Amino acid sequence: MRPGLVSLAWRWLRRERRHGELRLILVATLLAAAVAALTGRFTGHINDRLLAQGVELLGADLILDTPAPPPAPWLEQARTLGLQVSPGVEFASVVVHGEQVQLASIKAAAANYPLRGRIEIADTVRGEPRPAPGMPATDEVWVEARLFDLLDLAIGDRIQLGQQQFTIGAALAFEPSRGGSFFNLSPHILMHRDALPATGLIQPGSRATYRTGFAGGLNALDAFRAWLEPQLRDSHKLVDLHSGRPAMGRALGRIEQYLHLGSASALLLAGIAIAVAARRHADRHITSSALLRTYGVDGRRIVLLFLLQLLMLGLIASPAGALLGWFGGQGLVTLLDPDTPAPPLSLLDPALPIAALTGLVTLLGFGLAPILAIRTVPALLVLRRLPTPMSASRWLAYVSAGTALLLLMWYQTGSLVLVLRFALGALALVVVAAVLFQLLLGLVRRLDTRRLWWRFGVANLWRRRRFATAQGIAFGLIFMCFALLIAVRQELFATWEAQLPPGTPNHFAINIQPPQAEPFAAALRRLDIDYDAIYPLVRGRLIELNGAPIRQAVSKETDDHNALRRELNLTWSETVPYGNEVLSGHWWEGTPQRRDVISVESQLAEQLGIEIGDRLGFLIGGDTFEAEVINLRSVEWESFRPNFYIIFPPGMLEDYPATWMTSFHLPDERRRLLPELLREFPSVTLLDVDYVLNEVRRLFDQGSRAITAILVLILASGAALLVATVIASAGQRLQQNALLRALGTDSRTLRQAQFAEFLALGFLAGLLAWLGTELARYGLFSRVFELPYQPSLTLLAGVLAVTMLTLGLTGVWATRRILTRSPMLLLRENPD
Repeated sequence: MRPGLVSLAWRWLRRERRHGELRLILVATLLAAAVAALTGRFTGHINDRLLAQGVELLGADLILDTPAPPPAPWLEQARTLGLQVSPGVEFASVVVHGEQVQLASIKAAAANYPLRGRIEIADTVRGEPRPAPGMPATDEVWVEARLFDLLDLAIGDRIQLGQQQFTIGAALAFEPSRGGSFFNLSPHILMHRDALPATGLIQPGSRATYRTGFAGGLNALDAFRAWLEPQLRDSHKLVDLHSGRPAMGRALGRIEQYLHLGSASALLLAGIAIAVAARRHADRHITSSALLRTYGVDGRRIVLLFLLQLLMLGLIASPAGALLGWFGGQGLVTLLDPDTPAPPLSLLDPALPIAALTGLVTLLGFGLAPILAIRTVPALLVLRRLPTPMSASRWLAYVSAGTALLLLMWYQTGSLVLVLRFALGALALVVVAAVLFQLLLGLVRRLDTRRLWWRFGVANLWRRRRFATAQGIAFGLIFMCFALLIAVRQELFATWEAQLPPGTPNHFAINIQPPQAEPFAAALRRLDIDYDAIYPLVRGRLIELNGAPIRQAVSKETDDHNALRRELNLTWSETVPYGNEVLSGHWWEGTPQRRDVISVESQLAEQLGIEIGDRLGFLIGGDTFEAEVINLRSVEWESFRPNFYIIFPPGMLEDYPATWMTSFHLPDERRRLLPELLREFPSVTLLDVDYVLNEVRRLFDQGSRAITAILVLILASGAALLVATVIASAGQRLQQNALLRALGTDSRTLRQAQFAEFLALGFLAGLLAWLGTELARYGLFSRVFELPYQPSLTLLAGVLAVTMLTLGLTGVWATRRILTRSPMLLLRENPD
């Protein structure tokens, strides 16, 4: 490459720095890189914070449950990979205080427990919690408030565990990693692991769960998990955020998916702006290139000249945009999460080069296609201002640019499925919208109106219908992104509020014996405590599907499903439980004389391939029997109410041993009723799940703030891109309107016609945006977010109003120069 060509490209670039097209493409490229850096930085931090809050409930990034101490090589492998390890053991034992005894759940944990989160204790029973300085001393234990009520304890009292006595050092207010289920907890005692041998409670053959926590970097955790999983047995279980806290896992998953969707939308909007700006820039220089070719300049040198200009522009704008976006992301992080210091700027941060590469790739990709036409389009066509056909090289450039953009979006979002669905949806919308836009434009053109300015504005659209179609599709995609993000955000918020409404149960009552079921319910009514229905619990295993062993009947991918590795809580109910909905089949009223029928939770049925009409075999104690699946139902697992995989009709399980359970809500000011309830029913175990409920609400609050912030970010970016798109398309209108002014048309008529043109364009783009939004909502709600879908006419009205008003006002603002500047000057500035 000759230095003279580089110098010429630079001089040409400097000479055109005042042109609107160059400023526009510079801003669009800067914005593309900034959006990529900002969304990457911000969503990465929010995702890390939400994940950190989730694992704080587990006490570790990963937990291994085993019935015996895990093999030493497993722990050594974890330490070799750089993971922290915290071994512990949980078991049930009798606590003795004077002449009183109580069965309790005891955890003996290592000195570094917990690896994530913190323990909270109080100096008085139900006093103000404070962070614990570490673990209890070897001669102390920390006890939950419920045990104080049951054994009439006070801080400083001594209790006996096995062969050893311990002093109660504090009330245990909150502790993470309390098992994967509410029903194996409480009353709870925390002790130091080094004090356990002196109690003599754990002997060979003792029934206990060894819970070993691991924490460290994501790569090390993935490597350890991949190494460990092939060695696990059926009695071993790996627990992470999604499996250990399903409510937290599902909430976090939806937040992650929304942030990925926002990132993909931001990159799509940036691509639209660069494509429009680059096309306008290239169209302006087609005439210059034609003149150069008439002077004998080689076509390849011309292409190289313009390519160097784009490259210089990208090398200036992309790094600057990446830095701008990174600092913007830092500001958002500090604003939303001031208590957590953001990591310092590092040039080694992969978000920076990826963001700069995003801007550069989109600029070169979408700017290269029009430039390639410079070498192949005959100069005579350009000089005569005839349409230039699309060559194969330009199509190839567009395809290459689109592929590169998809790969960058994949990297930014981390979800190939989401990106492909997003891209295919946008592509399908473009194809359908192109046809639909032409039809709608024809209908609008035929509207009978006596308003001259309306007919004039619509006629402008019809004369440039190819360009108007492309512009309408671009605007439709922009407003589709806006509407889709807002609609999904509102649906997520509504779902969360529905899952945790006021009065959500915060206590579970378990181990209710059959003779106590009705008296316990009567006691709750007497104390004016709102409670859910009381359900029986019968422990049983799922062993067969249509006469075949269950693990042979299901696919290899699901033969280690958790429901097949343990006993299930089976129940019976006359009515559909609260929060459940029959999706297919019918409830018991369709089979009033049969008792060998069951209802199965829909997700379990889908995972195991169970369909209506299948027969499932169960093992309870030493008895086996079969039942036919007659309906599938959805379950709100996050509702904090008793939920079950399998429900029987009354009359099928009554002969088997059962305990009963329920859930109820008790406000803080009425907690004084708990001791009275426990004294009346001493064998009933009450589980206080306020700590989990509060953490879920805290996660929802963080997720809501993250979603709101990312939505504001996308809306701001999209608004800037919208202005850029309108400005880029204003040249032809300026020329036409300047000519009309020269011929005597008054400014008011021109302003009204301009407003009518953009108003009609906004109406058509709004229809396309609403249609695309509804199609995308259906796909995302049903396949990604697992939310119910209903079409929204309110959304249609809102999208149309916003699109028409925004485009109308923006279009008038973008072409305001025609009313203030000389028509002769405008015609000289816009000769094409």
